[in-house]
Amino acid sequence: MRIEKFLNSIKTSSPGWEPGDNLATLQLTDSLVGQLNAWVVERAHKVKRLRDEFKVAWGAAMLLAGARATQRLFHDNPDARLEYANIGVMLGIDGLAQHMNTDAWSAIEVGARQVWGVRLMRSRTAARRVLETMLLHSGALWPLIEALTDEVERSWSWESLAQADRQVIAAWMANHAKLLQVREGLRAALGDEDTRLELAEHLTRFAEVRAFLAQRDARSLARSALTGVLGAPDAETACALAARLAQPATTAQTEWRWDSKNGLDRLVLRLPNTITVPSAGPEQHRLFLGFANGTITVAYVRQGDHYERESGLSSLPLPRATKFPATILAFEAQGEFEVPYVEVDAPAEPVGLFDADTGAQLSTAPAGTTVVLVCAPGYRLGAPENFKPRNLAGMDAWSCKLPEHAQMLTMYCPDGSAEEWPLEPKALPLRIVFEPPHVLGLAFGRAAAYSRFPRFFVDGDIHTFSYRLTGPAGELSGDLRNRLVRPAQKLAAIPGRYRLEVSAHGRRGFAHFVIMPEGTALTSRFDSRGTHIIISGDELALLTHAHEHTRALTLNPSVHGQLSIDVVWRRAGLHGAYSIGAYPPRVEVRPAADAEATDERTFELLLGCGGLQIDGPPGIGVRIFSGEAIFVRHLDSTGHRFIRFSELPRRVLQVGDGGLRIRVHVGNWISETLHFTRRTDRRLNVTPEMRAGTWYVRTKLPDSPPVYIEFVNAWAPWTPAQRIEAKVVSRDEEGGLYEVPVPASGRPYQVTAFSRAERIAGMGLICSHAGRPTAPPGLDLLERLLWEGTERRRELWRDAIDRRLAKHREQWVFDTFKTLRRYGSRWFKIAEHLADAMVYLRLGALVAPIEEPDDVEAVFRELDWPLARVRYSDFERVEPSDPVVALRRIAEWNAGLLVPAFLKWDPRDRYMDVAMLLAPLHEAPRLLSSTEINGVCSPEAEGMRNSVRSTASGRLAGLVEIRRKHTELSDDADLRGLIVRDDDVVGVHPRLNAIWQQAIPPDARALENAVVHVTERVHRWRAGGPVLPKLWDDVRVLQRSAPILFDYWLNRWAAEDSTP
Repeated sequence: MRIEKFLNSIKTSSPGWEPGDNLATLQLTDSLVGQLNAWVVERAHKVKRLRDEFKVAWGAAMLLAGARATQRLFHDNPDARLEYANIGVMLGIDGLAQHMNTDAWSAIEVGARQVWGVRLMRSRTAARRVLETMLLHSGALWPLIEALTDEVERSWSWESLAQADRQVIAAWMANHAKLLQVREGLRAALGDEDTRLELAEHLTRFAEVRAFLAQRDARSLARSALTGVLGAPDAETACALAARLAQPATTAQTEWRWDSKNGLDRLVLRLPNTITVPSAGPEQHRLFLGFANGTITVAYVRQGDHYERESGLSSLPLPRATKFPATILAFEAQGEFEVPYVEVDAPAEPVGLFDADTGAQLSTAPAGTTVVLVCAPGYRLGAPENFKPRNLAGMDAWSCKLPEHAQMLTMYCPDGSAEEWPLEPKALPLRIVFEPPHVLGLAFGRAAAYSRFPRFFVDGDIHTFSYRLTGPAGELSGDLRNRLVRPAQKLAAIPGRYRLEVSAHGRRGFAHFVIMPEGTALTSRFDSRGTHIIISGDELALLTHAHEHTRALTLNPSVHGQLSIDVVWRRAGLHGAYSIGAYPPRVEVRPAADAEATDERTFELLLGCGGLQIDGPPGIGVRIFSGEAIFVRHLDSTGHRFIRFSELPRRVLQVGDGGLRIRVHVGNWISETLHFTRRTDRRLNVTPEMRAGTWYVRTKLPDSPPVYIEFVNAWAPWTPAQRIEAKVVSRDEEGGLYEVPVPASGRPYQVTAFSRAERIAGMGLICSHAGRPTAPPGLDLLERLLWEGTERRRELWRDAIDRRLAKHREQWVFDTFKTLRRYGSRWFKIAEHLADAMVYLRLGALVAPIEEPDDVEAVFRELDWPLARVRYSDFERVEPSDPVVALRRIAEWNAGLLVPAFLKWDPRDRYMDVAMLLAPLHEAPRLLSSTEINGVCSPEAEGMRNSVRSTASGRLAGLVEIRRKHTELSDDADLRGLIVRDDDVVGVHPRLNAIWQQAIPPDARALENAVVHVTERVHRWRAGGPVLPKLWDDVRVLQRSAPILFDYWLNRWAAEDSTP
């Protein structure tokens, strides 16, 4: 048999294989492999002397034989090196490296393209191109692909990857190569930049496949793409990865509905009753779903491994200016957890049909039904006069009655072209779903661009259909089963525009696509300098606003959002558009839109009403760094996010002597360091002076008038402050000397300065005479302590606060918190003593909000008061209206409060409502099984995430958590100091002696030992004992580093102490 026929027989004996698919999916028997190897070996030493047609055949055969040899090589020796010598041994060719010369490489490249329809990898040298192509088409590269997939899910996101360019993805691979769980031979492949770029393109295809998995019947498309593009070892492996890339099953239950209640036209997204959030841990008890750019949310409560929707709101209205695909975020109300939950597309393209009465989305409806037609973004209907426009922001919508007979409407597409769209009675046109386009973003009208005939299926409950394909290559028609198909194998893929028409059950549908010339590609990337677009190939050109043709274009960095750039294909007479996202990353500081002040000079204004305006690719993760602290959020569907400084956690807003320094990472792009100085950290220098029997205070400030001085009664900070405009006494280059009269002489005041609405200084203490006078009679004990300002004993302060509470109730407390929040707690001696006495107010405000919770919580946050700093007696002073809701909120804090709260509030008549919250805490510390120890040692192993989340042991979940964060925790200097101190001073805690297992990693054992020591000290303090030095510093470190383990042990101390 001639070699050409032999290679063709291999292709025809592999059902489903098509040119361009991975060679690993070709079905070869041992006999065929033997014949192939023999033919290749016989001619390997004389490639140069072969006729041209035999060179092509030998190159194709050598690529396939080398791929199969590579497959066997890594199967026999997983640590083998990818070298010609090793492949030659597997093929039986001595000195193969000597025969792999320019002629052989050229023959393999041409044979790969002409026979198999594949191209070689893009490595810099021909030798590496051939070797790495053999590796790709051997299927042996699959473990590396799976490892990269794991790493994307662990440290990045598919949404962000889909928006990144290949250079960014390749750089990410280089940074994360050492973290991949693969053998060194495969890891070494990432050392070559061109290989990383090639793999980056494949990961981008993964992201495209993942997006298509949200569509009905798209699983076959995903399996085919995974197998064809990357060479999954078998269909079962491809199915498993397709299922893994797919959104959770419950996300498919989201559905669009039309809502016109109360005369307001809008689209709403109905959410499922049950959801799963794979990246949420046991500590995320209550989550909210909402659009990234929306304000309305739907609440869910954890029930085992899933979340159930709370009663009440079940749908999310579509926010204005939403861009599709739109991201739905899952996040905590009072926490830092925020992840993309699902991306949703517009209801339909180009037109969605809704029942005007019920709001349901329709695929069929009888004539005379009143319906609403909602166009996808960018599309417009040329509606006749009897159609009624609907007021839907950002989308074209019309209501009408379905006609008795088909009615053709004009559809205006996003690129400005116009097409006919049929509105037929009883049914909408059939929708044809194509595989992702080969040239992303390029379309001619509604026709996407492909390098070969695309696969497709018909959406809906259709089993068989008829089709007709017409275009430059001719015409083809027939009947097909409704599955992923490519019916044009009998036609040559001649470049040009094609029309595909399908029909079934009396319904018709049609679509267009364009086959592009070989070598055509459009690429775009963006950075801080702007968005760069390049066309590869000779036939296409970009059309600029000046009507000039170019193959390279750079857009200004101020251009942000989705763009459409005209494209001309002159030989085919086609005009199209290249749609891209221009999302250059940018970070700037600005006041909030609702801010009253306009002066941006100081940090105080930003703390009050300012924040960070961050721009970049839609849905991408944003990390805000301040020192070692990290805060993570995601951009909305338009690529924007304004994050108020007031939303940032206390640990991020740590202002040192040099001010505050913040860096922002938008994906892999890093902003310049933002440096803020805080003028209000510096004490206001004031000088009292008496003239004509009146006391005045003077201070020098660099600010221009008007300047105001506010006086706060030092002995009664709960009373209103007095504000007086200061007069300018003199001015020089350094500023002005301001003077203001003291409201009442003989009294101590805390004073500060404002320039209009902006506070421009810290506070200063003044007494309008020499020294502080003796407290006047009539003051209570607390007022005297504040007047004198020298008392340090906590017990006396607590007694004074309790006495005043007994006489004046709590309003003065709220007024004091308001003062502390406005001016800063550091300037008032009462701040920490009042917080210590009023912890129960904070607890009550968090579980059952009261009128003034904002001021109370703000002061506690400014004092950096740990949530765990609550005495057992504080629970007796809180009476939540709904104990179950209160316990759910408390469980979210990981502060060891759930068990003491349950014991004090005793909701035993509703025990089943909180049983899932208490389940991880029920089990006493015990020896771990070998399976559990394996989970602790390898927390990222397949299956460990779900099994750990479903366990009843909070201790096991805590140990797995700290092992997952091993790298991060090993760099934490505060944590290392705490562990070393406890190890050196007190050793292993007696509570751990019986369950101390050497098989548990040493770092996990040492950290758990520190947790047990610290939580026991907190437990004894809660019960009325003394506070030990550095206790609350240790608590802050452990709550940040090991929240689940800290929460478990602190709750266990409370549970075991209450056991009779």
